[in-house]
Amino acid sequence: MIEEAFRTRPILNALYTRYPDALELVVLTDDEWTLLEHVHNFLLPFKEVTLKAEGYQATLDCFQPSMEFLINHFEEQQRHHSKHKTLLAPLNTAWFLFSKYYALIDESGAYITAALLHPERRYKWLQNQWNTTEKKKWLKLGLQRAEALWHMYRDRLEPTLSSSLRDQDTSAAELSAFDQWQRQSAVVADSEDNFKAFIYAPPSRLPTLEGRQMTVIKWWAQPTQRQTFPALSQLAIDVLSAFAMSAESERTFSKARRTTSWERSQLSANTIRCSELLKDWSHRGVAYRLPNDYIDSNYGSDSEGQ
Repeated sequence: MIEEAFRTRPILNALYTRYPDALELVVLTDDEWTLLEHVHNFLLPFKEVTLKAEGYQATLDCFQPSMEFLINHFEEQQRHHSKHKTLLAPLNTAWFLFSKYYALIDESGAYITAALLHPERRYKWLQNQWNTTEKKKWLKLGLQRAEALWHMYRDRLEPTLSSSLRDQDTSAAELSAFDQWQRQSAVVADSEDNFKAFIYAPPSRLPTLEGRQMTVIKWWAQPTQRQTFPALSQLAIDVLSAFAMSAESERTFSKARRTTSWERSQLSANTIRCSELLKDWSHRGVAYRLPNDYIDSNYGSDSEGQ
């Protein structure tokens, strides 16, 4: 709305010049236009971040950088308008609400884990962002939440992964007692050190694939990462697959109304759910059309669950 007002400002001024009496009560003064410009400059970064985070390719790894960018923007605007009485009060109110929702990040370790497991960020990026005395406390607590999440994954996946690794190349029966102990202890030690070894390593650029920068999920899904960090790569893929916003999920949900037309009102909830999921996968190119017998055998027919 503000952008549209600035775009049509010459037209509005021309109308006021032509009909001054009729528009006297609604015309904006130069000071009011200046105030609108300040408001527009403050809101513009929020618009940019929202547009970048609402797409289906925007995953949880962009959440923390977006929030840090907006925090820096808030601090800069508060310094710049520290003596502007009209703007300072709304800025402080906006900051109060923003910080309220920013604090909700502490309820989950997934947000900071997504930043730590991004090869271009890791611990070094957070250390640079949270470099004040207060923010260093955030970093310490955030690391604790991330490590707790990692330990949960490691404890759940470690028995299966260790068993599969020990069965590779040479079976346990062909190894001596010492070799069996050495291999088993090496696998456990590597797993325990994986998280810290990765996050404290220097950040590195994601490689280019077919002329485009590889996504962080594809990087973690590579065989090299899956073999080097078996449990950690699973944690990274699960965390980084989450959307930064619910916009894409809501769009997918809204599309279901086209599926449930009057002629198809007897479809079961399970069938609708599977149909929308497969259409979404097909649209993104992550899955192709599945045979009908496969769908029926795995998800049931329309008559089930009605």
